[in-house]
Amino acid sequence: PDGQTFLANSAHGVALLRSDCSAGPQSLNLPADEQLDNAVWAPDGKALVVVTHRNLPESKTERMVTSYLISPALKNPVLVDQGPGRPIPPIWSPDGTRVFVAAPSWGKVQVLDQAGQLLWATSLGVSSVWNRGWSPDGRSIILQADIYVRDGRSGIYVYVLDAATGTTRFRVAEATAACDQTWTADGSHFLVWNNGNP
Repeated sequence: PDGQTFLANSAHGVALLRSDCSAGPQSLNLPADEQLDNAVWAPDGKALVVVTHRNLPESKTERMVTSYLISPALKNPVLVDQGPGRPIPPIWSPDGTRVFVAAPSWGKVQVLDQAGQLLWATSLGVSSVWNRGWSPDGRSIILQADIYVRDGRSGIYVYVLDAATGTTRFRVAEATAACDQTWTADGSHFLVWNNGNP
């Protein structure tokens, strides 16, 4: 957020670097074999969540994905989530006090504060989580999920969760969401698409 600091893979592992070269790499003390996938800073710049991956030795295609919460207030990175699958970028609440993290597979979602305290976690019983977004008022979280049914087909649902508790307020079947564009400005309504039509 300061326009001068960025993250990169280095000989020190994932590290903070200064664009003006005024200081050497500052290691984030993550395992050396983990590679940076993405990092999302809190809006106030006081914390970030880093998502890394490492290849699994028994698989040529599958990766172990790990998310860490990092801030100056913490002595060490806080391990938020880990599992095989695809990296899913976390999303911060509009006020930057909470971060929503989705597991790389199988529908576990959770919210933490900047100090690394787990506020809630829940499993939605879904196979994967996609388009996630906070409502503008910070009271709800919307996400799109795939659910595999017994005959091998998948169904698509849009969930709306209570951001304070993780409780599912409701879900919409056979719907898709583009979470960066769906909410009204006051957070009272959102738009979903059904079978490709709004």
